Amino acid sequence: MSDKSGLLPSVTKERLYQWLAMNPSPLSRAALLTLAGAESHSAPVVDGYLKELMDEKRVVMNGRRGYQAVWPWSDIAYATVGTIQGHRRVPVTISLLPADTGIAATLSHADITKNKLQEGDRIVVALRRGDGATLRAQFLAHMHQGRPYRLSGTFNRKSCVFTPLDRSIKGVFVLPDAPDKEAKHHFLAEFPPDFDIRHPVMAVTGDQARDLDTGRPISIIIAMKHQIAHSHPGHVLKEAHNLNRRKLRPEQRVDLRHLDFHTVDPLGSTDLDDAFATEKERDGYSLYTAIADVPALVHYNTAVDREAYRRGVTFYLKDRTSHMLPPVLSTNKCSLVANADRPAIIVRQRMDWDCNMTGYEVFAGIIRTREQLTYGQFYDLMERDDPRFRLIKDIHDTRRRRGLNEELRALLKENPEAFASKSIIETLMVQTNALVAKFLLAAQVPFLSRNFEQPQNGDAASQRAYYSSQSLGHAGLGQLYYAHVSSPIRRYADIINLRALHKALGTKGIGIGEEEIARLDESASHLNDRRRIERDVQHDYEKYHAIPDLKRLQAAPVRVFINEIGNDYVEVSILQTGVRQRLMLPDFQGTRWRVDGPRSELVLLDASGVEARRYHRGESLLGQICNVDPASAKWELLLIPTEPQLRSVVKAGSLSP
Repeated sequence: MSDKSGLLPSVTKERLYQWLAMNPSPLSRAALLTLAGAESHSAPVVDGYLKELMDEKRVVMNGRRGYQAVWPWSDIAYATVGTIQGHRRVPVTISLLPADTGIAATLSHADITKNKLQEGDRIVVALRRGDGATLRAQFLAHMHQGRPYRLSGTFNRKSCVFTPLDRSIKGVFVLPDAPDKEAKHHFLAEFPPDFDIRHPVMAVTGDQARDLDTGRPISIIIAMKHQIAHSHPGHVLKEAHNLNRRKLRPEQRVDLRHLDFHTVDPLGSTDLDDAFATEKERDGYSLYTAIADVPALVHYNTAVDREAYRRGVTFYLKDRTSHMLPPVLSTNKCSLVANADRPAIIVRQRMDWDCNMTGYEVFAGIIRTREQLTYGQFYDLMERDDPRFRLIKDIHDTRRRRGLNEELRALLKENPEAFASKSIIETLMVQTNALVAKFLLAAQVPFLSRNFEQPQNGDAASQRAYYSSQSLGHAGLGQLYYAHVSSPIRRYADIINLRALHKALGTKGIGIGEEEIARLDESASHLNDRRRIERDVQHDYEKYHAIPDLKRLQAAPVRVFINEIGNDYVEVSILQTGVRQRLMLPDFQGTRWRVDGPRSELVLLDASGVEARRYHRGESLLGQICNVDPASAKWELLLIPTEPQLRSVVKAGSLSP
């Protein structure tokens, strides 16, 4: 028996079971032998242990994929940060896991610096497969004053098993006290302070869809606050049903129904607005990206179009979706569903054998999607070297060889499945968007550009991308020209740009008209506002779930970090709860605080109105939470300088989020 560094030091039945339990996905016999460091002459010993575990019904054979524990351990755990040395991975101690299991975990230095972790901090981590018996931990949240970590999910009353809505969490969790809910009802469950990953028992804390204190539906509260309509007006639905019956005229388009197009989206997605296919040619490959051609059905200034413009985006709330387009279109006629003919805008990239792009073209086509894949299925097919995705895998591997940025490199190590979605699919869409912007500029057709300018002070985090009729490039993505076109079912800006494409292609009756061109600046301003509301909705969900903690922290000093300072706002986060809030200029009236937008600074004035201190992004303040109202999820926050000599300067006022 060899003893290899990073591998289990000895082969025992319990060690094999522990490793199988810590890996939700099956492990092959070869992988187990490699893990155990077993030589060929000792392989029968491992086989014997596996047979015993199967006889004890603790392990099962999952088809040809390998061995799997019947009851996996949790891949979410409480942990303590160990010694931090340089830029190396930092060891973490998993709570209640005995040292003799031979299983260890490490946290990336990027997680340490990004989340300001220190030695001894109590945190919540997700455990992923790593090197040998050493798991890779991914930071999820701080443990503040013993506050349990919460998950939302569904409950199976027969098996008493809780299934998290977050599909990246693959553990099996038990709720011994069955809630009086239907099987598909969403609610919150929490990890108790003494949570043991070997016995993943959780506790029910409340209804996910309702405020924990008042019982009011959270989604309805947030939708009413931001005036987000759930259903569409009757005349819009009537027009949408008529559009749904409209027949497609394939003779006006390039027929690509012979190609194997696939969509890759999160589990449960129904608004499928992009697909891809590959084709091998004499001198290389062709990579086709298909975008749902919404303007082919939804013409400018119709009832459906006006309502879509008003909404601007699709709002994905926790327990419901407020569609930009009526569902009869967004989930059916406009969606690239499997085994149905659909109109699409095609971006064809020609590549040589080394996956270098040699040219591209844009045209209107008709496609038939073969299969709808989830990110996990797509990743598994690539790993199995499926010939349908060999080109995508080659592009993926080429990109890895050429180097990844730090974020993607860390994601590849921590969660390969998420890397497949972020690095591959999103990269295809970014490339498609950039090529369309280049095509429209060359055709001299006006469109809505998605801009992100290079900040002069180098602080990119304080800026956001925005829509404009002027093309200034997207420095954050490294693109000289950029326009949104890849999601026309859920973003109205993409519909505008697809109409611009039709004008460039000479399509009659669909292309962008003079009236819509004249309104581009107005449309950009409106859609920027809708994207801001989209971000605020996510912040509001954080606030509602933090209300019980905010009530507990009332009148006590809390640590506040400055996340961002803009021209008319300051975004802060409360460390004890993790909740973020954007404070606008009116919130600072009646206080000693001022916002210096051009310099991205928060200014404190003394009693005579003279500047006393300037604060920048990343600095911390003290804060006092008061007047918490669970019914409206509002509270007041008094910012206090950390310097004792300046605390008397602050006027007895408050900032109301």
